[in-house]
Amino acid sequence: MGFYASSEKKLKRPIYMLKSIRTITTILIFLYSIMLSSQDTLTLFVTDQSVVDNQTITIPFQVNHFDTVAYLQFSIAWDSSVLEFFGLKNFNLEGLAQTSFNLTDESKASGKIGVIWLHPMAQEVSLSDSTIIFELDLNIIADESTTTEINFINDPTNIEAGDVNSVELPVKSQGATIQISKSTTSLAQEYGARTSKLYQNVPNPFTTSTSIAIEMAEGDEVLFEVYDSSGSQIISERQYFPKGMNYKELNKLQLNGAGLYEYRLTIKQKTITKKLVLLAQ
Repeated sequence: MGFYASSEKKLKRPIYMLKSIRTITTILIFLYSIMLSSQDTLTLFVTDQSVVDNQTITIPFQVNHFDTVAYLQFSIAWDSSVLEFFGLKNFNLEGLAQTSFNLTDESKASGKIGVIWLHPMAQEVSLSDSTIIFELDLNIIADESTTTEINFINDPTNIEAGDVNSVELPVKSQGATIQISKSTTSLAQEYGARTSKLYQNVPNPFTTSTSIAIEMAEGDEVLFEVYDSSGSQIISERQYFPKGMNYKELNKLQLNGAGLYEYRLTIKQKTITKKLVLLAQ
C-alpha cells in the first residue's frame, strides 16, 4: 500500500506541473496580445473646431508615433458646399510641398485632394507626437449655421505608409468635426440685405462663361468686384441695377486664367461674398 500511495503522489505532481505550465503559457499569450494591440501605430489626425462664418479657418494636420517613416500618402475630404479650398502652408516634413498634393481645379472644387510624400533622400524620418506636418486653409461658404467634417479617405490616394525597405507600416486616422455658427456681423448683414441678394454663379465651376443673379430690393447703384486667390483685385465696377432680378455675366477673358476667385457685391455699405471656379479647357 505504501508503494502505490507513493506512486500516486508522483503521478499527480507532473499533472499539476503541466496544468501550471499551461496556465502560465495562457497568461503570457494574453500579455503578449495586449502588448501587440498597444503597439504604437502611426496616427494622422485633425482636431475639432468651433468657428464663425465669413472667415478662413486653418486646419492643422498632425501625427503621432511617426517613427522611421520614409513614405506616406492619404487623401483629405470635406463638404465643398460648406468649405472651400484656399491654400496650404506650414510644411514641417522634409520634402513635403505644394507639389505633393493633387491640386487640380476639379479636386479643389470637389473637396477631395490626395497627398503623396516620399523622403527626397530615401531616408527614414521620426517626428515627435503632435507635430503639425502641414496646415490647410479653407473658406467658410455655408449660408447657415451647420456642422461639417474633415476626413481622411482612400480616394483618390490610399492611406499608406512605409519604411525605406518599402515595408508597410500600420496607419490609423482621426477626422474632425467643424461647428460653424453665425457671427453677430453676418446676422446683421443678413437681416439688412434680406431682400437684396447675391446668388451663386451658374454654372460653377465653368470653362467659358458664367451668370451671376443679383436680386435688388430697390433700384440702386452697387459695387461689383472680383478677386483672385492671392487677393488681387481683377474687376471693380460700379453699376446701377433696377429693382428685381438682374444678371451679371462673366467671361473667362475677364479673369487671369483657371483658378479660384471671389466675387463681391456691395449694396449700401453691406458686402455679400461668393466664390467661383474657372476650369482650364
